[in-house]
Amino acid sequence: MIQIAALVCAKCGAPLANVTALPAVVECEHCGAVLAISNESTTITRQGTPAGDAERRKQQMAEAKDKLITAIRTGLAAGRAPYDVVRDAWRAAFDTSLGNPETTARVTLALAHDWERANACELTTDPIALARLAEAYHSATIDLAKADDTRIMLPYLAADLNGPKHYERTVDAALLAELARREPEPEPKPPSPAPAPAPEPTPAAAEPAVKKRKKLFGLF
Repeated sequence: MIQIAALVCAKCGAPLANVTALPAVVECEHCGAVLAISNESTTITRQGTPAGDAERRKQQMAEAKDKLITAIRTGLAAGRAPYDVVRDAWRAAFDTSLGNPETTARVTLALAHDWERANACELTTDPIALARLAEAYHSATIDLAKADDTRIMLPYLAADLNGPKHYERTVDAALLAELARREPEPEPKPPSPAPAPAPEPTPAAAEPAVKKRKKLFGLF
C-alpha cells in the first residue's frame, strides 16, 4: 500500500484527500479541478475516457469555469471595475443558462465586500476568489429551492501573513435578494500624485540680485 501525504491542488492550492494507489484521478473538493496524480506531481487534466452525458456535462462545466477565471483575470488586469468584469465574464462563460449576469455580479461583489470589511483582506482583486464566490452564489440558489437557508463554505479563499482564510456565511433567500438590490460599491480611486516641489533658483538667475546688492553698498 502506498501512503501519500500533503497532496495539494495544482490549481487552487487546497489540500487533496490521500490516495492509496497510483496513478489516480481525483477532483478537488474546493475548486472542482480534475487532477491526474502520479509519483512525480499533480497536473490539471481535462482528458479521460468519456462516461456518457453526465461526464460530458461535467467537462463542459469545468471548461466554462476555466473560461470564467480567465475572463475575470483579463478584465481586472485591464483596470476595469470588478462589477463590470464579473458581469461580462459570467455572460461569456455561461450565457444566461445559470442566471442573470447582472444579478450574479451584484451578489458576488456584495459577498466579497462584506467579507473584506470583516477580515481586512482583499477578494475583489483575486480572479479565482471572485469566480468561486460567483459559483457559490448559484449553488446557494439551488440549495434554497429545498431549504430555508444554506451555508456558503469556501475553504482557502484567501491568505495573508497569518495563513489561509476561509469563507463561511449562512444565507437565505431574503438575504440574497437584498444583496442583489445593493448598488455596486465605487472602487477607490488611485491617490493623486504629490505636487512637484518648486525648482531651486539657478546660479545664473541669482547672479543679478547679488550684483544689485553689491552696487547698493558701493562695492563696485
